[in-house]
Amino acid sequence: MYFLKAALLGIRRRLLSSLLLVVGSSSILLAMAAIGLWSNWLLQQNENMKAHRSVAIFVDSRNDSDVEDVLTKIMQVKGVDSARIISTEEFQSFLSQHFPDLAAAVDGLGLDIIPRSLEVFFSKDIHYFERLETVRTLEGLSGVQRVDDGMDRMASALTSIRWLGLGGYFLLFSLYGVFLFVCVGHYQNLLYSEAQELSLVRSFGATKFMIVLPWIFEGFFQSVAVGLVVGVSLLGGKTYLLEVYNQFFGTVGYDPFHFEFTNLLLIIFASMILSFLAHLFSSGLALLRWRLH
Repeated sequence: MYFLKAALLGIRRRLLSSLLLVVGSSSILLAMAAIGLWSNWLLQQNENMKAHRSVAIFVDSRNDSDVEDVLTKIMQVKGVDSARIISTEEFQSFLSQHFPDLAAAVDGLGLDIIPRSLEVFFSKDIHYFERLETVRTLEGLSGVQRVDDGMDRMASALTSIRWLGLGGYFLLFSLYGVFLFVCVGHYQNLLYSEAQELSLVRSFGATKFMIVLPWIFEGFFQSVAVGLVVGVSLLGGKTYLLEVYNQFFGTVGYDPFHFEFTNLLLIIFASMILSFLAHLFSSGLALLRWRLH
């Protein structure tokens, strides 16, 4: 109880410095949370992109029965979740939206030159090598002229995205290093500003652990405050964060900071834990470096 009262007294006596530490800690951990969400979103883009989940298959024949036979064979391939026949009108509409000049040329030559095709969707839990094996099986089916796999064209882009996500995690750990540096400086300042008081307490037989224990309680209260500030700021500032992100990158509708309520609770709890660990490490390190006689 004594150490708890000492911690509360210390917070009251150093109210301004404690508030500044909470604000600074919350800002760093909020940035870490945002970068962590963004990096995790980037690393999941491989699975989220349609090119990862589907391929286009072009059929040799334009006969409806032949196309349906190919569809039946496709549905029997392991790893295929569903498939559908793409109509000539849908294919022409796609060309009009994305390649208007080519669509105009096709109109002049006639729709009969448009090949019959199917869109094949893979199972949601399919892995990379299983996907490759499924694509090879589809290429070997009779009646299949060509398998258009968009993943081949997107390999370099996905690699860049993956490295960008890993770079975000590196930045996250770097920010935590800055946070540790701030905490070490805070406790080092406490030792110098309260040197006479600490020496007096030590002369009455107090151990180093008894000296640092009120700081641990103080660090715990500050960590709880930091976690709550991070959670409230992330919840309240998410819309603004998305607007800034989409304006900066020129994107529309991207949501790299998406999180469920359970994820928000996890972020708050993780912020508290990381903050408290930083306080434990910094107070212990500062006390070990200080020579108390």
